[in-house]
Amino acid sequence: DGHGRESEYLDASSKEAFGVKPQVINLGNTIVGAGLMALPKVVQTLGIVTGVISLFVVLMCTIKTLNYMLVESTRCRSTDFAAVVRQRLGTKAAHVLDFSIVVNNVGLLIIYLRIIGDVLVGNAEYKGIITDFMSDKSLLAQPYFSVGIITFGVLLPLCSLEKMDALAAASAS
Repeated sequence: DGHGRESEYLDASSKEAFGVKPQVINLGNTIVGAGLMALPKVVQTLGIVTGVISLFVVLMCTIKTLNYMLVESTRCRSTDFAAVVRQRLGTKAAHVLDFSIVVNNVGLLIIYLRIIGDVLVGNAEYKGIITDFMSDKSLLAQPYFSVGIITFGVLLPLCSLEKMDALAAASAS
């Protein structure tokens, strides 16, 4: 029964820092940031015309999805997307949603770690931040080591927080 979780979210949305507007802004920042990081690679791989067409298709899918989410959450009077899916589509669909969120998050984590590794250490095309200041033979200049430090020194402690409230001050929204 998701009603307890839903009321918890509704209570949290009364606080300005955890309201719907800052969450939408934060989600928008994430989408735009990831899109800007991926845009050059998309155009390089697909070409200008096909890249622009594919970006337009993704834009239209995003708009339709956000519209659906807003309309259905208004109908259900819920700010919890999982509760909306459970109410409209049933428990099995809610489990599929949970599984797809886990798969999506693991994929995004891998992509972001790859981007972090490219920025810090670099790749065949350009030097990274660390390799500008250190020898290529240095331990920190090894991608697996530097990404491991970021993963276990930064991301693991952040993921182990019981509540994400402590991270609200770090959000630019």
